[in-house]
Amino acid sequence: MKNYKIFVSPLGGREAVKLGWSWPGFCFNWIWCFVKKLNVHGAGILVATFILGIMSFASEALGILTNFAGIGISIWLGATGNYLREENLFKRGFAFKGTVSAETPEGAIAMYANENQD
Repeated sequence: MKNYKIFVSPLGGREAVKLGWSWPGFCFNWIWCFVKKLNVHGAGILVATFILGIMSFASEALGILTNFAGIGISIWLGATGNYLREENLFKRGFAFKGTVSAETPEGAIAMYANENQD
């Protein structure tokens, strides 16, 4: 079981954010950002990836450096991705409603909905 924070928007939308490491953020970094509506972060990572890719053609040493930078970006997003999601949800008007334990985000939302009839 994983712990999820539940956020509810004034319009009734619900989001579950897992506590801890984000494997999708680590593995799919900029794509995951756009899917989770972290558009500024996604665009920044995409631009950085593009620039690092171009720089890697300049020399082998820069290629190695860009690989390390890419790994660093992935580790950063894996470690902070869920926190960034929480901040984004607050900015979009969502309110924190509590923490539940469930196997999946959908299960966490369903558990919250069953326990709380907003």
